[in-house]
Amino acid sequence: MFFTTVVEPSQRHTTDHVHVWFSDDGESWENVLSVQHDGWPLIYFQYPSVYVAKGPRDLDRVFLSLQGTRNSDGRCLVLGRTPANG
Repeated sequence: MFFTTVVEPSQRHTTDHVHVWFSDDGESWENVLSVQHDGWPLIYFQYPSVYVAKGPRDLDRVFLSLQGTRNSDGRCLVLGRTPANG
């Protein structure tokens, strides 16, 4: 399973990177992608984010859409994975 983070301005959230995390079992997580905010002011522009495309979850790849990220804004990425037993 995958989940993603966003960059939000606050005292608690100090990172300027969005992250994609992956887990086979929901217990052990791996940061599989980290992309920096594009630098545009957050007060005027969309918060940096990564969206996971809807679809079957049994594929060996995931399709991502990035927004507000450095050198990847508006792009789609495909992350492949190697099965744990393969």
